[in-house]
Parts: sequence; C-alpha cells; structure tokens
Amino acid sequence: MKYKDLTNEELEALEPEFVKYLAANTITADDWIQIKKHEPTKTSEMISHFSELVLDNILNNIKYLQFNTKEKVMVFHCDEKTITSIILEAPAEINPDFTNKDYFKKVVGNPPAGIKVYSAEKEYSKERNLELFEMTEKGCFPTDENLFEALKKAL
Repeated sequence: MKYKDLTNEELEALEPEFVKYLAANTITADDWIQIKKHEPTKTSEMISHFSELVLDNILNNIKYLQFNTKEKVMVFHCDEKTITSIILEAPAEINPDFTNKDYFKKVVGNPPAGIKVYSAEKEYSKERNLELFEMTEKGCFPTDENLFEALKKAL
C-alpha cells in the first residue's frame, strides 16, 4: 500500500467515483456484492488501489502546504522536483500563538520585534506525492500561495 486506505466514511462520500472505478474494471454492482462476500483479499486490494488513485489525484494538485505551531508558521511551495519552505518564527518570550487565527492575522499585519523569517529549498527525498502525504499525516494542510508570497517579500 502506497499511502493508506480510505475510511468507510471517505469511501461512502466517494461512492459515485467508486462505482465508476468498478465499472472501468468491468465489475457490476452484483459482482461487487459477491466479491465483498467471498473474496476479502480482492476486496481489500481493490479498495487499496482506488484509495491510491484518489490520494494521488489529490496530492498531484497540491501546490502549497502549511503547518502552524504556537511559535512557527511553515509554508511550503511544492514544485515538481523541489520543495521550498518559508518559516516565520517568533521567540517564546513574546508568547506567540500562530495556531490562533486572530493572533496570526495581527502578526502578519504588524509583526512584533524578534520575529524571524527564513527560507530553504531542497529536492524531495522520496517520491513527491509520498513526501507530501507524509507531511499531511504530520499535520500540514493544503493552502494557497498568498501566505507564501507575503512571507517571501519579508525575506
């Protein structure tokens, strides 16, 4: 398994797409019922393959990721071959909380003394989508380019 299997809830939300997936594999509704009933290994393999297709599609479309802690905001520009990070870091003594949206907006509009902004770029150490998947599993979430571009100007 490349990523993870979608949960039952996620599969239910994607039922129309899953039906199309089954049809593309020439599996009718009746066939699927029989497969689920008598072939648990095949059922699991098909769900894993469908999950991989869905997650690959989502990950292919990610251009920016963000991760916030109380002291840091990390924004990543996810190109095809490289990933560029811009990190906004506040010293603990100013009692930052970048997980609070109001604080975050205030700091971006009027940064207090001691805020550091730095950047780094690297090539992916694994396949791009696998690395992005692992980042999302650790708490990164998709975002747009606005914060990245704003922080880039602060460098």
